[in-house]
Amino acid sequence: MGLIVPNAMEEVIQRFGSYTGPVDEDDLSSELSKATPSRETTEQDQFRGSFAENVAWHFMRLAGGKGGPWGTYWASVASGVLADRSTPFYRPDVADLDQEILAHWISRSATMKHPAICARYADLA
Repeated sequence: MGLIVPNAMEEVIQRFGSYTGPVDEDDLSSELSKATPSRETTEQDQFRGSFAENVAWHFMRLAGGKGGPWGTYWASVASGVLADRSTPFYRPDVADLDQEILAHWISRSATMKHPAICARYADLA
């Protein structure tokens, strides 16, 4: 399987990565969402690339450090229980991540210039 970030999304990441001041993570996430191609018109490798970029900006920081469902610094933005009333769900969910996505985030953390963006990818990985 491959992972290719669609050009429009790459442009957003590079633009925000070139900022010299603070980066508003909500603005970055919003711009990435707007640049995400439709799943129906996207090859699998580009869909995976768009997922890797989008999901990186949808985990939230936990106040006070580690905790949450995974015992990590990061938590899901939403959680609940499925209709069976016993199966939990998380959005985003670390179960949807794989080694290729983690490797992508590690690469991003090493190549991005903006310190906040580097830190985000490094912390996630």
